[in-house]
Amino acid sequence: MRVWRSSRGDLGQEWAWKACQLWDEVWPSSDDSSLSERVDDLRSQESLSRELVAGSEVFHLLDVEGELAAISRSYVREMRFESLGETVPVLALAGVCCSPRFRGKGLATVLVKDAFSRLGEAVPWCLFQTGVPDFYQRLGAFKVENSFVNSRSREGSEASPWWDPFVMVYGDSRNWPEGRVDLLGVAY
Repeated sequence: MRVWRSSRGDLGQEWAWKACQLWDEVWPSSDDSSLSERVDDLRSQESLSRELVAGSEVFHLLDVEGELAAISRSYVREMRFESLGETVPVLALAGVCCSPRFRGKGLATVLVKDAFSRLGEAVPWCLFQTGVPDFYQRLGAFKVENSFVNSRSREGSEASPWWDPFVMVYGDSRNWPEGRVDLLGVAY
């Protein structure tokens, strides 16, 4: 078992292909793009979200004898907290998944802990959405009930940008701000 990190540019064709295959296995694509197109998009610097802080994106990968068993992606982005009256850097966690062949072995836990290890004084929280809150609560994350918006949305900023049922935070729970949070971009 090997846990490693990669930037988008260093991911390489083989691992980008394996990543897209795993994401397709866990969450079948709902669009008409081919796997090859999604791999090209993943490897393209142009596909980077405009919300992320340059140079902050990391892919967390776990392979077992060359087979990609689990993957996640983390990156720093600025969010506006109304109660603080300012923007704050927050670690985004996205695309966390484990191959069905490797589930129940603690591999996703290893990978998520690797992403959480990026937190520190400059970036105190990791914010994410999930359908499996119990998994993250066992790691120390907590559910939040803030109102979330995306002021840059074409559909209107009042609509919740999240699609999963739970929004969670990992980090200093005592200082997590209450009130409205503007993601300043799309959810992830």
